Amino acid sequence: MMFEGFTLERIDVGDVELRVRHGGSGPALLLLHGHPRTHVTWHKVAPVLAEQFTVVCPDLRGYGESSKPPTTTDHAPYSKRAMAGDCAALMRGLGHERFCVAGHDRGTYVAQRLAMDHPALVSRLCLMEGIPIGEALDRCDAKFAASWYHWFFLGQTEKPAERFINADPEAWYTATAEHMGQEAFEDYRRAIHDPATVHAMIEDYRAGLGIDRTHDDADRAAGRRISCPLLYLWAAQDDMEDLYGDPLAIWRDWADDVRGCSIDCGHHIAEEAPAALATHLTRFFAGHRDPGDNHMPHQELITALDANQEIQLVVTGRKSGQEISLPVWFARDGDGLHLVPVTGTGSNWYKNVLKQPAIRVVAGNAQLSARATPVTDPARVSEVLDMFRAKYGARDVAAYYPKPNVAVEVPLA
Repeated sequence: MMFEGFTLERIDVGDVELRVRHGGSGPALLLLHGHPRTHVTWHKVAPVLAEQFTVVCPDLRGYGESSKPPTTTDHAPYSKRAMAGDCAALMRGLGHERFCVAGHDRGTYVAQRLAMDHPALVSRLCLMEGIPIGEALDRCDAKFAASWYHWFFLGQTEKPAERFINADPEAWYTATAEHMGQEAFEDYRRAIHDPATVHAMIEDYRAGLGIDRTHDDADRAAGRRISCPLLYLWAAQDDMEDLYGDPLAIWRDWADDVRGCSIDCGHHIAEEAPAALATHLTRFFAGHRDPGDNHMPHQELITALDANQEIQLVVTGRKSGQEISLPVWFARDGDGLHLVPVTGTGSNWYKNVLKQPAIRVVAGNAQLSARATPVTDPARVSEVLDMFRAKYGARDVAAYYPKPNVAVEVPLA
C-alpha cells in the first residue's frame, strides 16, 4: 500500500481545491511533482522522509484530481505564480508558517516561484531537473528546440495539442507500471485519460511560454533573488549537462547559497533513484532551522573552517566563464568570512569577483555558495588585516600581502 500512515484529503485553498496526501512528524516539507505526474510520484520517497519531517504532497492545480479552473487568454490561472499561491495557502491552512520545499520538473518552477514570491515561508529549497523558464527560453537554440520540442507543441494554440493527445494518451505519455509501480501507474493513467486534466497540464506549458517567462524576466530585471539555501539535483542520464554544462552555475545567478550534484538515473528521480534522493533531501533539509535561528551559519562549514588554515575559493573567470579554484587565507568574525587579495585590486581573483560576485568557499568536505562583497573602506580593510595578523602573524601577513588595499567579505548565514 502506498503512503502508509498518510492522510489523503481534498483541501480548499481559495481559488481551487487540491488533492493532498500528508503525514509524518517534524519540520514541514512540501513536495511538488512534475508533468504529467501527480503527487503519487513521491510514493517511494515520502514515507522515508516522513520519519523526520511532516511531509505534504499535493496534486498541483490542474493535475491529477485537483481543481481545473477555467483558463484565460494570458493563461494566468495556470501560471506558476497561481500554483505557488495555492501552495502557500495550503501550508498555512495546515498550520505551517515556514517550511522546506522540493520540486521536480514543472514542480521546480512552482517551487522557485514560491521561494521568490513568498520568501518568508520557505526555509530551504530543493529544485530538480530544470532551470528558470526565462533562462531556458533565453538560451534556447536548435539543440534545445529539438530535445524539448514538446514545450512548443504544448505551448502553442493554433493547433491545440489536446486533440492529438486525447486521441491516444498512452501513445504520447509512455510511463509503465514496471517503471512506476502498479498503484502509482493506475493513478497516473487515470490522469492522462481525463481530457480536463490533459487540457490543464497543457495550459501549464502555455503559461510557461508567456506569463511565467514575464515573471522570471521581471525578477531578474529587479535583481530579486532566492534568499534561502538551495540544493539543485539533476539526473546524470538526462540532458541537463548536455544543454547547460554546469546547471549550478545558472542557479548561482538566481540564488545566493547554491549547492548540488547529479544522481545516476533518468529524469524521474523519485521513481528511479528513490533511496539516493531521500538521502540527499534528508541531509539537506535536516539543516532546517526555526526562524529565530535562520541567520546562524552552517555548523558543518564552521567546524571545517575552524579546523583549517586555508580554504579553496572558487570564482568564475571573467573572460572564460569557467570556474577557477585557488587556495586562500581567511579570517572569520561571527557570521562573516573575510578574504584579502594578495596584490589588492590587481589580483585576478578580485577582478573576477567584481565581475561575478557569486562564489563558493570549500573547507574540507564542507562548502558554501554566497555573494562576495568587496570592501574598499580603508578603516574596514585595516580591521580585516588586524584579524589576519592575529591569526597568521604580522610578519607573514606583511610578506604575503604587499598591497592590502581591499578586502572581500562573504556572509556565512
